[in-house]
Amino acid sequence: MVYRKIVAVLCIVSLLSSCYQQVYPTANDNTEMWIGMDEENIYYQMPTNNFNYLFKIKDMVAQEIDKGYIFSIYTGDDGIYYAINYNEDNTEIKYLEKNAEEPVVLCSVEHSELGNEYREYIYKYDDSLFYSDSEGKIYEYEFSSGNILKRIENTNCSVIYGDKIYYSDKGNIYLDNLNFDNRIKILSIDDIYNRFNIEEVPGQREGSVARMSIYKDKIYFTFLNHFASTWSVMFVCNIDGTNLKLVNDVFKIGQFQIYKDKIYFLKYTDNNEGLYCMSLDGKDINKINIDIPYYFYIKNDYIYYQSVDDSEMLYEYNLNEDKSEKCINKVVISDKT
Repeated sequence: MVYRKIVAVLCIVSLLSSCYQQVYPTANDNTEMWIGMDEENIYYQMPTNNFNYLFKIKDMVAQEIDKGYIFSIYTGDDGIYYAINYNEDNTEIKYLEKNAEEPVVLCSVEHSELGNEYREYIYKYDDSLFYSDSEGKIYEYEFSSGNILKRIENTNCSVIYGDKIYYSDKGNIYLDNLNFDNRIKILSIDDIYNRFNIEEVPGQREGSVARMSIYKDKIYFTFLNHFASTWSVMFVCNIDGTNLKLVNDVFKIGQFQIYKDKIYFLKYTDNNEGLYCMSLDGKDINKINIDIPYYFYIKNDYIYYQSVDDSEMLYEYNLNEDKSEKCINKVVISDKT
């Protein structure tokens, strides 16, 4: 009888263990995004020679939200947040509520020079909105007080994961809390050069973490060597910086997004460009059969993207079907001078 009770208990424990799934914090997957979604709307940007136009698509109808120099958006269930400047003194942080017609200005920060040296993003966490500008400064806007705080400078790219922030100052990766008072270096540029055969110029051990994402307690990042021919080598490590591994060093990787245990990325070589996917260990590389995207965003098993050949057209691609590419909206902008 005692034996049967022990067996029954063990069976229950085994059943509960098999039902348990690891719960991971969420990361700001809107990093560097030009396309985003809430529950009802699709938001996307269209570049022209003069401005970026920001649109909202609802029920297949496009509504112009704003135009200016817009390089990052964040979409949540309550609407869209974005940073915009008009080549003037300040950059405005704006918010468009999901069912509203006009955006409102939340705050403004000092104007940054436009460029691609640093990754710009906006991300909402708890009672704050974080904005990292194109000069590497991170600001925090507090909704409750309306205050805007400059938190840190010279960050190349950054990711908020749970209640922690991970960021890079060129080739090093740091971990900090959101009070920005407990910085820890978890990975150095020397770790990369010492452990892997990265081409370097003697005396110039330089480079930068070009893009970074966190998925299931792992940091995935691309490393760019400015002084050699190695472009955007991809690595992965634990969230404490340990167990650094090489994911891919064959080709240049641009924008990437991790979705359902696969890495989707823009691949650049001399003769072959396009959107590809691979497993988390860098194997099983496959090309997605769509036009070369300008930018892309994945949600609910759909890829949303703009084509390099026609940025006025927004496409969707169903990951569960073959040859399912279709245009869901086209807006013609005449202001291209």
